[in-house]
Formats: sequence, structure tokens, C-alpha cells
Amino acid sequence: MQRKRLIYVIGNAKNVGKTTVLKHVVAKESSACVTSIGLDGERFDSLTGGLKPSITLDANSRVVTAERFLDAHRFEIIQHVEHNPIVGDIFLARVLLKSDVIVVGATFKAINALMNVKGFDVVVVDGALDRLIHAGFADDSQLAVVVGEGSPAVGEHEVVSWLTKVLSLLHIPLAPQDVKAKLQNSHSLKFLDSSGNVVEVKAKSLLGEDVDLRKLGSGWLYVPGILFSSVAKRFCNIKFCLSNPFALVGTGPISANIYTVRKIHIHGVYTSFFARPDLEKKVHEIARMYGLSCENVLSVEFKEGFQ
Repeated sequence: MQRKRLIYVIGNAKNVGKTTVLKHVVAKESSACVTSIGLDGERFDSLTGGLKPSITLDANSRVVTAERFLDAHRFEIIQHVEHNPIVGDIFLARVLLKSDVIVVGATFKAINALMNVKGFDVVVVDGALDRLIHAGFADDSQLAVVVGEGSPAVGEHEVVSWLTKVLSLLHIPLAPQDVKAKLQNSHSLKFLDSSGNVVEVKAKSLLGEDVDLRKLGSGWLYVPGILFSSVAKRFCNIKFCLSNPFALVGTGPISANIYTVRKIHIHGVYTSFFARPDLEKKVHEIARMYGLSCENVLSVEFKEGFQ
């Protein structure tokens, strides 16, 4: 069976056009399942007070969302996915008639399980603002990055910093294949020494300033959780191997001794700066530094209107 593709749609702020881009991504796919990593489960946005955006899905599309948003006359329940204590029961459903639906509630565990379900070729995830890290758990997933001034508006520094961080983390180099084979999929800190031996590191995390890794010597340290960039800079003789590239926390350039076992790809960069052409120009310049071009959300919306 051909491997499913996984596309996350992420944005830097509220009201930057993420839902528009999500619809655009889904429309280009012939067989998609749509879900969201959000956990709220309410019809109204907790920040704006307005109705949450719904997405229009064609007949025979698949969707994973909370039961409360599935009209029995328009959706056929396929299977129960999980019970979420905040949202309630989450179901995979087939769209019977072209319908608008609010998509909420899936966890990473549920999204991962969808990769083995037949009936669609791609899973498209509406990523939450504060859950970028979820987009880094699956190897070879893709990111559709939406960046704009938002409403309420965010400042220039926040926009530039966010986009630079996302793109730089996506360019963390992959660990060599032999290192990946020995270290990945572990749930604890593991150290691969220069002789090829793998030992478990007796530490709960690398979060504290009192972390001392000098006794390990030179080698590869697999980090299944969060890594502060300051720790990597302190122990330059160790090559840190992240399970998730978005689990690196810190500011400034990424140290040359940081690697990852997961490759995340860019699906596209979309901009939404209606009143800040100067800031949009900066965003385009940042994207070009990473060999990327940008598409305006307005042009995407225009295309969708004529489909």
C-alpha cells in the first residue's frame, strides 16, 4: 500500500488566512481526509468570540472531528477514532453531501492511526497556533506555512522571528542513516559512543541548567523530548539528535552539533499582509534565503472562488 502523505497547515497568528489555505490544499487533492489538532471543541473562538471557521467538503471526502459537528443526514460514520476528555468522542466520517463542517479535536495519536486507514491518500491537518511541535512527529510530513499580520495585529519582530524560526528548524540536518537506525524510536535519552555502543542516559530531561554531560565524551545523544539550544552550545563535543526538529527551544543561530531523525518538507508559504507591504517584502526575502517563493492568500482565495 502506498504511503499516505501528511500535510499540516500552520499559521503565525489568528486571522491570517489559514482556513483559506486549508481549503486550497484540500481542493487540490483527489482523496483527502481532513482533521485538526485543536482541542477546544466549541463552536465559538475563545479569542475572538466569533463562530469558528468551517470548511466545505465535497461528497466522498473524509473528515475526523467531534461527533457534535457531524450531521447524521450529511455524514456517514465510518469508525470511532478516540475519546477526547475535552471534546468528547471523535469519529472518522464520510461526507455524503457537500457540507460545511467545523473540524476539531484530534490528537497526534489519532492522526498517526489515520495513516493506516484505507479510503484516502492524504491527511490534511489544521494545525493549532500553540502546537507547532505536533507537525514534527511524523517523518516526511509537509508544512503549508501561512504568515501574516493577523487580527489583532502582531508586530514586525514577531512575524520575522516566527518565520525565521520555522524555516531554520526545517533545515536542521538529518543524522546519518546508521545513527538513525540505532537511535530513533526510543522513548528515553540514548547515547551512541564512538565505538558504536548504545547506552541509556539516566536523566529525566535536559531542561535544567545543572545538566552535566561531560562524562559521556564524544558521540551522539538522542533526545526524544525538548532540547534547549543553550545545552547544545555548552557541550559541543556531543552531537544532539532530535526526535522532533520543532522540539529545539532557544534563540539565535542553530548550533552545528544539532541534528534530527525526521525530515519535514515545505508544501508552500502563503502570505497575508493587506496593510503592510513593507513587512510582506521582508517575508519574501526570508523565504528566498531558504530557496522558497511565497503565494498571496488573496490569490488563493480568488482561485478557490472560481472552482
